[in-house]
Amino acid sequence: MKKIISVLFLCPFFAVGQNEVIAVIDKNTNPGEVIDELPIPPPKLEGSLYLFDDWITGDVFLKNNKVLKGYPIRYDLKNQLLEINASGEIKVCQLPLLKSFAYKEPIGDSIFYHNTSEVNNITYDLPKGVCQILLDGKIKLVKYEYIEIKEATYNVALSMGERNDKALKKSKIFALVNDNVFAVKGSIKKNETLFKDNLKEIENFVKKNKLKLKNESHLIRIFQFYQELI
Repeated sequence: MKKIISVLFLCPFFAVGQNEVIAVIDKNTNPGEVIDELPIPPPKLEGSLYLFDDWITGDVFLKNNKVLKGYPIRYDLKNQLLEINASGEIKVCQLPLLKSFAYKEPIGDSIFYHNTSEVNNITYDLPKGVCQILLDGKIKLVKYEYIEIKEATYNVALSMGERNDKALKKSKIFALVNDNVFAVKGSIKKNETLFKDNLKEIENFVKKNKLKLKNESHLIRIFQFYQELI
């Protein structure tokens, strides 16, 4: 009886089935018919979704005329939420409740961000979110900031590309003239619809003063000059 047991113990693979053959693969051999690599984990997000990365102390102005003064705040551009740190407890103010918020620079005036629905409350042609007013007069010049997600491009077969999604902070400039909203383009000639009959005069002003539309302070000067013409 003892002899039979020892034989079965030494030859376990032959006891699986009468007609079944088991192939034993040595550990030094590349095993076929199995997955070569673990599945790639879902892409992570690189970059920040926030208007400013750190908490800043500021004031929050709500549409119900309440003001929250001196709270640490930060604005989520992607989800359009203002986060408010109330003694370590994070409160969230959704965009429809928000009128504006502001914080003070160490040297200089307070920086205001306005709900675009408050700035452009007639046609509502500005994108939803918050914006800065760079110029406020006959022409309103506003800077709208937003997040664009660049998706991962990793190709498993080629082992190439970006593994993670990226959050890219971007901005657009809009001009509000006579209740019309114009996206400001990168050259004077491309803004013919905006400048209309004043295009040539503005071109000369830009050339004479060596101004560039991509420079924010230059852009403000150009639109200050345009205000004088209309």
